[in-house]
Amino acid sequence: IWGGIWDMGCGAGCGIWAMGYGLSIMGCWLWAMGYRLSIMGCWLWAMGYGLWAIGYGLWAMGYGIWAMGYGLWYYGMLALGSRPHADYYGLHGRDLRGNPFICDCGVPHMDPMAPIGTPIAPIGPPMAPIGHPTCLPIELQPFQSLPFSSLSAEPFVVGGQHYGVALAQPFSGSCALLEWDQMGGRFRTHSVVNASSPVWCHPVPIADSLVLVVAQLHGTSSVWRRVGGPDGRFVLFQVIGSGLLRRPHSISSARLGGHLYIGVADSSKGGSSTLYRWGRGGFYPHQTLRPWNRDTHMEFMELGGRPALVVCSGARRPTVYRMSRGVFEPHTDIPHVPDVYMAKHYKVEGNVYLCLTRFLGDAKVMRWEGSMFREVQQLPARGSLVFQPVSISSHRYVFMGNDFGPTRVYGLDPTGRLEPKQELLTPTPRAFAPIEVGGQHFVVVASFKGATRVYRDPMSAL
Repeated sequence: IWGGIWDMGCGAGCGIWAMGYGLSIMGCWLWAMGYRLSIMGCWLWAMGYGLWAIGYGLWAMGYGIWAMGYGLWYYGMLALGSRPHADYYGLHGRDLRGNPFICDCGVPHMDPMAPIGTPIAPIGPPMAPIGHPTCLPIELQPFQSLPFSSLSAEPFVVGGQHYGVALAQPFSGSCALLEWDQMGGRFRTHSVVNASSPVWCHPVPIADSLVLVVAQLHGTSSVWRRVGGPDGRFVLFQVIGSGLLRRPHSISSARLGGHLYIGVADSSKGGSSTLYRWGRGGFYPHQTLRPWNRDTHMEFMELGGRPALVVCSGARRPTVYRMSRGVFEPHTDIPHVPDVYMAKHYKVEGNVYLCLTRFLGDAKVMRWEGSMFREVQQLPARGSLVFQPVSISSHRYVFMGNDFGPTRVYGLDPTGRLEPKQELLTPTPRAFAPIEVGGQHFVVVASFKGATRVYRDPMSAL
């Protein structure tokens, strides 16, 4: 019995020892795992600390650069030099007596503040006369996109109060009159005149009414007149071009010698461009130009105090006509510019300049030299069908549209040369119509294959 008890005790003791040994081995393994995790945690902490230190260093560097810039700005404000009114911080504690006030584009918003505050008597005569600022406006900004294409755009004003733009829409078969919506603060289509593939819609204010001359490809061209005031409708007033016009391309008008003329350029091979004169309550044929020339555009102007006309054609060089005994007689042509599509003119200090655009060649600026036009500037313009001077506020520009690139806006220097100012992303432009509404200046851009765009001069909103 004692032997069995001994064996049982030995077996139990050995089992307990083996269990304890196994638990000790497991404890050692868990300790090793915890040690490795602690090492990994220390490594991750060290890496995070390093990244934080790098970020702190970058922040400190940026703060140092900012502090340097602030110091330069502050001391620059103290050193006013030739701009005594540059900033309020520079004015603090400084004696400005005897300094001329230099007015430039940085202070146009101060004009309404002139009568505000306590008037101060002048201490002494100014060092220089105060001139009127001639600030160039900021670049034109997109204002509105109209969901239709258009081929021509011409502004009009009736009675000095009602402003608008006439748009030719050949795809929809209509002439739309775009006018300002005072309540909505946008442009909207106010009136529509139906036509058959109109290529040009030319508004002509006569007295206190508006006449719309519509050139269309199919059928005869027509004249519409608005009855009932600005909110009235258009009624057919006259049919023109029967037997004379086959494929009208563009319309232009001018008041010359006390008479109102409109010219319709005919681009067909057998057609004849025709001049009409207003009289006895309608437009009547005044003169027919030479046929078979495929004319594309006519531009009225005055050269040397005499009415003149420049006719662009696809079959010859541009021809200059001058009025003699009531009719336009050929005077000369413009050399070295065949296939001119359009001609537009502007004046600088009494000199007449002519903008000529060619779809397959460079555009040119010509100047009238007393008996003929001479080239003064050449501009790259392949793919351009419009090269048009535009007046915005008190500044003048020249817009060059392009079918394969952006529209380029040029400014005029004192000598009449063009300098690039801005580019507009308007597809296939065909005309630019400036319009002023409520002191704001806009430019409506007719696009043949895209939406009609409206741009605004942001300086006019100040």
